[in-house]
Amino acid sequence: MPFHLGNDQSVYIELTNPIHGGEGWDFGEFLWSPTRNNIGGDSWGILRKLKPGDIVIHSLKFPGKNHEFVGVSLVKGKCIETCSEPFNPGRWKGYYKYYKVPLQFYSPFQKPLSVKSFLEEFKDQLIFLNISNTFYTKDAKKCCQKYVASVPNVLFNLLIEFFEKNNVTLFEHILLQDEGENVASEKERGAPRVKTTIERTIRDTAIVKELKKEYDNRCQICGRKIILPNGNGYSEGHHLQKLNPQHLGPDIKENIIILCPTHHAEFDFGAIGINSDYRIVHIDPNNEFNGAQLAYSRKDLGEIYLHYHMKKIFSK
Repeated sequence: MPFHLGNDQSVYIELTNPIHGGEGWDFGEFLWSPTRNNIGGDSWGILRKLKPGDIVIHSLKFPGKNHEFVGVSLVKGKCIETCSEPFNPGRWKGYYKYYKVPLQFYSPFQKPLSVKSFLEEFKDQLIFLNISNTFYTKDAKKCCQKYVASVPNVLFNLLIEFFEKNNVTLFEHILLQDEGENVASEKERGAPRVKTTIERTIRDTAIVKELKKEYDNRCQICGRKIILPNGNGYSEGHHLQKLNPQHLGPDIKENIIILCPTHHAEFDFGAIGINSDYRIVHIDPNNEFNGAQLAYSRKDLGEIYLHYHMKKIFSK
C-alpha cells in the first residue's frame, strides 16, 4: 500500500559516516555542512530547503563496508548558518560558515539494511523511473557522492516496501502536528508512539514521560521546573550514553537524566558531567554548580552511564 506523505512534507536521505562532527553536531541530532565548497559554489544548498516535519532517512558507511540504512528522524527546525566550527570537522575544517539543521526523534532501525541490496532488488524500477539528483547513480548500481539528497514520493514508497519486506517498521499513520508529549498508556509501553507530523514507533518516549512525571519536570542539576503559559511543566530527557551509532546507548531509565534546556545543552556539548560521588563537574570552575550536589537523588540512575558520559563525552 502506498505511503502518503502529509501536506507539504518532504523526504530526504543522509549519507554519512559515524563520526559526523563530534559532540553537539551528532549523527541523528543535526545535519550540517560548509556553506560553500572550495570553488565558491553552494554544493550543500539543499540543506536550506529542509523544513520542520520533513522526514530524514539516515544511511551510514562504516570503514570497509557499504552504506546501510540505520534510522529515521524528523526535522526540528529550519537551517541556520553559523560561524562555529564542528568539534570534529574532519576534512571540512577551516570553512568560514556552516549550515546546521536540527533534528528530533531519531529512531534507530531494529537492524541496519544494506543500501546496495535495495538498489539491486529495485534496479529495474529505479531505472524506469529515471529519477535524477537523488542518492544513487543513474544506473542504480551504487550511491552517489552526496551528503543529503531528496527522495520523491514514488521512490519513498519503494523504500517503504523494502523496509517492510525486511521487517523494519518506519512509520505507521499520518497525524497532524502536535507539539505535546506522547500520550501512550502503560498498555502501550511495548510500542509507544509520539505525535508529530507522523505517528511512529519510538521506544524511549514513554520512559521519558514517566521520569518527567515522577520527578515533577525538575532539572536534576539546578532543580528548576519551567512552567509553560498553559500551566504545564516542561523539562527534557537526556541519554547519558547517546542512542546514535557513535555511542549506541540503550533506551532505559538508568541511562536518562531529566534536565532543563540549558543543562541539556551543556550535557550535549560535554560541558558538564556527574562524577562517581554524584557531584556536578563543570568545565568552568567558576560555574555556580561546579562541585555542587545534585538537586535530588535517583536510585535508578545507572553509574555505568554516568561514567560513560564522563569518560567519552565530558572528557572530550
